[in-house]
This record gives sequence, structure tokens and C-alpha cells, in this order.
Amino acid sequence: MNISAIGSAEHALPLCRSYECVSFDAIAIPLDAAAGVRSVEMLWAVGILSDRLPHFLGCWPRAGAADVLWRSVAFDLHHRGVERIRFLLGPDSAEMTAAMACHFRSVTVLSASATAVDQALVDSVSPERRCIERAQEVAEQLTPYLKRAVARHGGFASPAAAAALLRERAERYVDANWPEPPELPPPLRSPRATACSALTAARS
Repeated sequence: MNISAIGSAEHALPLCRSYECVSFDAIAIPLDAAAGVRSVEMLWAVGILSDRLPHFLGCWPRAGAADVLWRSVAFDLHHRGVERIRFLLGPDSAEMTAAMACHFRSVTVLSASATAVDQALVDSVSPERRCIERAQEVAEQLTPYLKRAVARHGGFASPAAAAALLRERAERYVDANWPEPPELPPPLRSPRATACSALTAARS
């Protein structure tokens, strides 16, 4: 299996080099099929930059073995420019931990429940806890928002179509609720779109 082929063309979009925290969650997506509508689970992630700005990272269909899925996700993030992840919130699985460790050295994996990580774990990594708490905040708000968007849309033609809608809605929501501070001059900012564009230019 070519693990770089997971997801859709939207995963060609570059990402920033470093994230203080990345949080994973999942959402059920209805797909149109000849025999009727079926459902597939989509994994999605949001990353927190050093200035605590959130950045939507992408979506991946949860299909096949867990170890293959997490190797694919880790490869995709690394292939799109991510070099460092400090903290990772997600399912408490050996597969996720092993896959991420292959690409991101010194990543700390914090097990997350459906709503929040154990507060003791957050306290143990203070003062970095603010980025972890921001990741929780963004994920907790995005989850119901994306579920409503999916419910309004109905069945999707493919996981790629679902990923495109989730990205568009998530980025719109993030930009509206966590805007980049306009008072800071460009050299002192870590803008989401500009940082990714600069990464593409540097590597082309």
C-alpha cells in the first residue's frame, strides 16, 4: 500500500514546520451508495502554533487496520512539512504512539477521552498547558459545528468530497473564532496561510 495516497488531493496542501499540540477527533460521514447510504468515520486534526493560533490539518478516512491508518497519518503530516509536534492528543493506542514516534522525535502523547484529557496530565506539563488547553477548546467547539455541517449536507459522493467540505467549514470557523492578531507586524506573527505559503516557496 502506498501510504502517501491516503485521503484526497487536499492533503497536498502544505503545513507549518512546528506545532505545540495536535489534537485528533473523529466524525461519522454518510456516503451515498448504489444500495443506499452507508457511513464511514473520518479522523480529523487541528494543530496549535506557538502563539496558540489553531490550524486545521486535515481529514483521513478510518479504514483498515489501526497501525496502517496511523502510519499513513504520520507520513502525511511529515510529507506536508511538519517536522515537530510537541504534544499529541488522541486515542490511547500503541499504534498511534508508535507511528508518530517514527517521524516526530520527543513527541509526548496524552491520552484523550471523548471530551477532554485527564487534567492531571495537563498539569504535569505546565506551563505548556495553555497550548494543550487551546487544542481542547478548539476541538470541543469544532466537533458539534462539523457534525451540524455534515447533517445539513447529507450523503457525500466520496470520502474526498467529505474531506473537502470539512476542511472548508473548519477553516472558516477557525478564522472567525481565533483570528490572527492584526496589531502585530508580520515578522512577529505565525500566520496560518502565510507560514504554509512560505514553506512551499522554500521547498520548491
